Amino acid sequence: MRNTLRTAALLLFSLTLASNSFAAAKITIKNTDAAGVGFNDATAAAPVGGNPGTTVGQQRMNAFLEAARIWGEQLDSPIEITIDASFAPLSCTATSGTLGSAGPTKIVSDFPNAPKAGVWYPMALANKLAGENLDPGNAQIRARFNGNLGNTGCLERSKWYYGLDNNHGRDTDLVVVLLHEFAHGLGIIGGITINDPSVTPGPNDPVTGTFRSNGKPFIYDLHALDNVTGLRMDQMSDAQRAAAVTADQKVVWDGDAVRPAAANLLLSVPRLTITSASGTSSFEVAQASFGASVKASGVTAPIIVANDAVEAQSGSTAAGTTLDGCSSYSNAAAVAGNFAIVNEGRCTDVEKAKRAQEAGAIGLLIAAKAVTVNIYTPIGFEPSITIPVLGMFKNDGDAVRAAGTVTGSAFPDLTKLTGADTNGHPKLYMPVTAEPGSTYSHFDRSATPNLLMEPSINGDLTHSTDLTLSMLLDIGWGLVITPPPVITGRRFLKR
Repeated sequence: MRNTLRTAALLLFSLTLASNSFAAAKITIKNTDAAGVGFNDATAAAPVGGNPGTTVGQQRMNAFLEAARIWGEQLDSPIEITIDASFAPLSCTATSGTLGSAGPTKIVSDFPNAPKAGVWYPMALANKLAGENLDPGNAQIRARFNGNLGNTGCLERSKWYYGLDNNHGRDTDLVVVLLHEFAHGLGIIGGITINDPSVTPGPNDPVTGTFRSNGKPFIYDLHALDNVTGLRMDQMSDAQRAAAVTADQKVVWDGDAVRPAAANLLLSVPRLTITSASGTSSFEVAQASFGASVKASGVTAPIIVANDAVEAQSGSTAAGTTLDGCSSYSNAAAVAGNFAIVNEGRCTDVEKAKRAQEAGAIGLLIAAKAVTVNIYTPIGFEPSITIPVLGMFKNDGDAVRAAGTVTGSAFPDLTKLTGADTNGHPKLYMPVTAEPGSTYSHFDRSATPNLLMEPSINGDLTHSTDLTLSMLLDIGWGLVITPPPVITGRRFLKR
């Protein structure tokens, strides 16, 4: 007997209709906004980046249609996929808020032709596998996006970019965010209960490891492999799942389609070899999400401890140190042409990289401020940074400073991929402190280049579906084009 659940927090409603159809998978965008709001906002707008809309509402809808086109031209389904979409104001503050969200309106198990018994599938995928619409008259995906973004009191430093050409600059590319969120609606979503860890524990709070829908796994869960136990999420006890969900970088995506795609896409993990009077040692470093990649030819230069001014405390921001790299270097002449090394903290990694580049450094090393299980990975987005920026463990940074006069050589380790385990399986995002809405249903942030399904939308993403397409193939979607398109290798060069 087929079982169906409406996913919590996703409501179905509709007002007016705007639709389009695409190759293979026909994806229809249904406008659920009220008059004058969201897609119906008649505010005049000049066409931008290949988007011909002349009102804000039209441009928003065109961006939705573009994301639908991209997915529709790649995925094979005989059943129309309908997305109930809205662009109404969402709650936010001047500095934080939600860009948007999407997910399946319903999940279904044990339907005709279901590949796995007792497993939940998102409605769009279930329809595709069944070869029929299992829930006629209703949408399969619900998408809600923030129409307030960039306005006073709502993420004021952000702004939607409605262009279709990737040239978003410092604005937030709506098409990229839509590609990410539509993927959740298509099935990139796990079934483990992950609630707010700040609340008093109740039946399912915070992380219990239970499957939130009648105790059955989602199809996504069948491809999440825990490297500690050697078990997939569907094979584990509640206690084992609870431990895995907060075991940073220990759970990976185990799928036949993703693994070879990752081997072609992900960069090799860089290693740093240091040579001093006391000898030579080598350790792993982490490529930042911005800046230049470490190329096969490597980078070799002396490592200089950067010194900068001690910044005064400002509000909740602590006073600086001479080693945080948050202001202009007092020893810029010594740093020029060499590696600079600074500590994590006080200012952003991008700001540290700007200071190092201004001083003429050919590379920047950022050492963690505390002893951690996983290596520190610098994050951010800044196209103007053209030097390699590498993260280090605290103990390795301390060792470099203690060694005195040091020469460092950074080379890619061809046996390891960023954001993947030793078997080449991409890591899933499982921070030690669970983050509701982000934990588990995303790739880890340690991947380079940045991936579409990381928990944060990074500024270097293009309108590519990168490893996300392969994830969807792993859970049961089919491709329009056979064999699968080749993912261009970028093992040494970052896009």
